[in-house]
Amino acid sequence: MHDRVDALSAAGRGAQDMGRSVQRGFDTAAGAVSGLPVVGGQLSGALSGAGDATGGEAVEAGRAGGQAAHAAARLLGWLTFLLGCGTARSGELTRAPPFDLHCPNPWGA
Repeated sequence: MHDRVDALSAAGRGAQDMGRSVQRGFDTAAGAVSGLPVVGGQLSGALSGAGDATGGEAVEAGRAGGQAAHAAARLLGWLTFLLGCGTARSGELTRAPPFDLHCPNPWGA
């Protein structure tokens, strides 16, 4: 369970990579126009700012999404583990026939 949910964090890493790529593209364009007479400095600053605003937002959203996926995976892993153990151990209380009390690994391994 944990591994399946944790795999969702790959989308967060993809968003971060995409955001960094956008930032690099805007920074490259800003460097290219920075030497233009009269408007080069302003245009370069505007392009850098646009890269930080758009790419930076994607990087932050990807980071937050990845962290949320990890947290959800941990929670579901523990719930799966605890519910599995609780179900197995409840049989002991009702004097059910012996069975394997192996609890599932919450991390899927």
